[in-house]
Amino acid sequence: MGACPPLAKRRLAVLADTNFLIMIVKGEITPTLILDTLERSYALLVCDTIVSELKQLSTSAPHLSTRRAAKRALEILNNIPNTCIIECPEGKADDSILLAALYLKDGGTSVVLATSDRELRRRARQVGIPTLYYRESERRLEVDWEIL
Repeated sequence: MGACPPLAKRRLAVLADTNFLIMIVKGEITPTLILDTLERSYALLVCDTIVSELKQLSTSAPHLSTRRAAKRALEILNNIPNTCIIECPEGKADDSILLAALYLKDGGTSVVLATSDRELRRRARQVGIPTLYYRESERRLEVDWEIL
């Protein structure tokens, strides 16, 4: 990871939240599954506030399994292709990721918010940001609506 290269016009920015990254760690979601679902190349972006949240969870989550998953998520960020950490507005992780998605969208980047958090998906829908989420009942990823 390092500085994010400029996103090509055809590349999609997938902005992942904490629970989405933990699902990757647990093996429920793979980078290939994301590619197959989106049917186009993508760059996986992670807000620095999400990294901070993962660091906090890795040391102080109430359940050992959550602490381990958060620690592993931090470790694998360096191994997922086309992944970079971006600076996001300060504040709660959900607020900062939503503001970052809006900023990217307003800058002309095709962006999708990757989350399974229903409230965050609802908020993203209200401001016109498509979401990518894991439908557990069918064990597959879905896009909330068409990505431009």
